[in-house]
Amino acid sequence: MRIIGGEKKGTRLFEVARIRPTADKVREAIFDILRRAVEGASVLDLFAGTGAMGLEALSRGAEYVVFVENSRAVVAALERNVEKLGYRKRSRIIRASASSIERFLQEESRRFSLIFMDPPYRQTLKVVPGRKIYELIKTLSDEEKILPEALLVLEHRKDAEVPRQISSLSRQDQRRYGHTAISFFVKVPSVKPGAQNADRAQ
Repeated sequence: MRIIGGEKKGTRLFEVARIRPTADKVREAIFDILRRAVEGASVLDLFAGTGAMGLEALSRGAEYVVFVENSRAVVAALERNVEKLGYRKRSRIIRASASSIERFLQEESRRFSLIFMDPPYRQTLKVVPGRKIYELIKTLSDEEKILPEALLVLEHRKDAEVPRQISSLSRQDQRRYGHTAISFFVKVPSVKPGAQNADRAQ
């Protein structure tokens, strides 16, 4: 696994055997789509793993990244990657469950314009009300530390049920790469009454 673009292009990252990182070709496709949205962005990298997405963003000009990862062993590899790339001052690592992120956001003075989510695929089979990932996305959509027009990038199985609307987050695009799919959500200023109850899966 390596950094694909930007100032640290080609730098290899430390990995953990049991972790499924975003494939290089998928990561490259995501950043080709995001382009200028990355430059100067404050980024929230949930289910960060060893940090490939957030570190790629920093290499491509993001201002700051908050990494959230629950595994002690994986966080150790993430810390090594941050040190290797020299991004300690432009990042924060939180060892916690992504579902507890609301508490940590209250400690942040900055607001976020880009969110990456790469949860275990088993958690993305059905992104519907009551399920963990749906409720986490809904929490983020209602969080004031997430800027209007912020982008949320969700990686999931290609056959997962993913709504077009989750509270104020509207799915604008979805791309498929083999067994993987990427859904791109945008936080819209407001949602028409009843829209949340009309969530539809593609």
